[in-house]
Amino acid sequence: MISTSRTFLLTTSLLLILSLLSYPVLTLNLSIINKSTAKQSSTDLTYCSFNVQVFGQKKMQNNQVVDVLLKILSQCDLTLIMEIRDASGEAIKELLQLLNESKNSAGRKFQISLSLRLGRTSSKEQYGYIYDSDKVHINSTYQYPEDFDQFERPPYSVLVLPSNSTRSISLPNVASKNALFVSGIHTSPKAAVQEIDALYDVYEYYYRKNRIINSNIPWLLSGDFNAGCSYVKESDWKGIRLRTDSTFKWLIKDDQGTMVKTKCPYDRFVIAGSIDYEKVQVVNFKEEYGLTQALAEAVSDHFPIRMTIKNWLK
Repeated sequence: MISTSRTFLLTTSLLLILSLLSYPVLTLNLSIINKSTAKQSSTDLTYCSFNVQVFGQKKMQNNQVVDVLLKILSQCDLTLIMEIRDASGEAIKELLQLLNESKNSAGRKFQISLSLRLGRTSSKEQYGYIYDSDKVHINSTYQYPEDFDQFERPPYSVLVLPSNSTRSISLPNVASKNALFVSGIHTSPKAAVQEIDALYDVYEYYYRKNRIINSNIPWLLSGDFNAGCSYVKESDWKGIRLRTDSTFKWLIKDDQGTMVKTKCPYDRFVIAGSIDYEKVQVVNFKEEYGLTQALAEAVSDHFPIRMTIKNWLK
């Protein structure tokens, strides 16, 4: 017969062994949970490009639409906004205020850089860059000359730096780690082929002819190119220098639809120079937020496009 004391010792030893065996299992499970719920690194930069389609006071009066816009913008650190039509400028100011007050923004401080009102007709638009000032510093802004008459809405560009870098740099002779020259374009659909080709001249203007931008600073071009379907046909690409010149890399492919109602690949990212990027994607907000088709179309006829720039703050 086993004594009481011996039984106690066996029981205690068994419990100790079981506890030791279970400890690493618990640690492993916790690490899996942390990995699966981990957010993007705080040192990365999320860049987005979004044609919000006739953005103005009427759109701001639709609370459901505004809620979706705030969710989209809060996922980005720097966003190019196109088709700002409101001549008073009040609608975009209100959107920015609501973005800063939104719980989705988690206390971040967003600011905006706006272009002039652009367009050859009375129907004019602005470009805007909404940015998280804790991550992004806009060093300087550049409006491509309207009198060149190459674009309906000439590109608006910003030189951006990490917010933890030197607060300003002198161009073109001084480069800065992680500096980016960012340009936005919304082409005229009827002249999409000609305007996309002319974007090659924009690069030449800033980097080669006038040397406004240091050649060590990469170029990130994005926007609504209207680059597909009936506006740009397959046979057109061979005559578009921005496409045929190996200096430029296109990150959104011709078979990636960026529209809410069609599969047309209108919105694009194009880069020149060295950018450490990943996660280039079309943001289907209809599926992501479970919207009806009607509500999705009320938000915009375009989906945003999004990419991650690695180690922005390092």
